[in-house]
Amino acid sequence: MYRPIPTKSMRVRLQKGGRINLPKKVRKALGVHEGDDLVLEIKGKAVMLTPKRFVQVSDLKGTLDVKVDLEEIEEAAGHL
Repeated sequence: MYRPIPTKSMRVRLQKGGRINLPKKVRKALGVHEGDDLVLEIKGKAVMLTPKRFVQVSDLKGTLDVKVDLEEIEEAAGHL
């Protein structure tokens, strides 16, 4: 679950192998845990990390009132 925190700068140190540690309050605010995927974007001289969210098909059950043919889904998946 995403919990917004006030925007402010935080200092982190670049460690061996290019690793950084995200402070606990940042991980908690973003709802990320060890092993989660993050998307890294470079914007100018800034780095942005965004949690990669995955949706399970079961999460979508009942959210759409549209019937889709399985062949349409397979065809669309082939075009990704």
